[in-house]
Amino acid sequence: MVAASRIRETVGISKRAPNLRRQSSVSVDEDKPAYEPSKILKLREACAEHGWEIYEDWFGENYRVKAWRNDGEERLLLIWRDRYFSAEESWYELIEVRRKRVNNQAEAVRWVQDTPDYTHSKEIVRDVFDWSDYTDIEVKKSLSGRKITWQNAYTGEHESAVIPRKGYWTEVRKSSAGRRYITFADVAGTGFRSVGLDAITRIR
Repeated sequence: MVAASRIRETVGISKRAPNLRRQSSVSVDEDKPAYEPSKILKLREACAEHGWEIYEDWFGENYRVKAWRNDGEERLLLIWRDRYFSAEESWYELIEVRRKRVNNQAEAVRWVQDTPDYTHSKEIVRDVFDWSDYTDIEVKKSLSGRKITWQNAYTGEHESAVIPRKGYWTEVRKSSAGRRYITFADVAGTGFRSVGLDAITRIR
């Protein structure tokens, strides 16, 4: 029995991994999938255009696609069983924000083409970072030059900004209620921002 074939995709160009167990008498066509989704080329092209890495494998008439970008921050899994798309097993995930079922391949292409949206979900995990053991100087050093995302206490929306690497005006302070803030001049030039350390949900 011929082992399941695997294919690795980078920027839309197929690269087949060698099948070490395949006998020399087996035809080259054996390395091709018995079934390939009809719109898989469009998905490959979208992944290549929008910075996704993609990995495909198959066995008989089953097919699986794994795709990811931004160091795995966004992930996609698509499953076909007996030539039918399995929406129950297929999903798109934006880490710490949402996981959504993918109903078909056209919807998967739209997820690949879209820009991640961190602003509308209330599922973001809060208080991920524990700063209690960090001094003010250590907090400043840890966040300098980094992009942080936090939840605005007034609007409920998520905002992002980059803390200057050499921020002469960057300070970490504690309010009268004991809450710690980092104040800095946004690199984008939008002015000074003051963010509670306990509101930070993402650091990049």
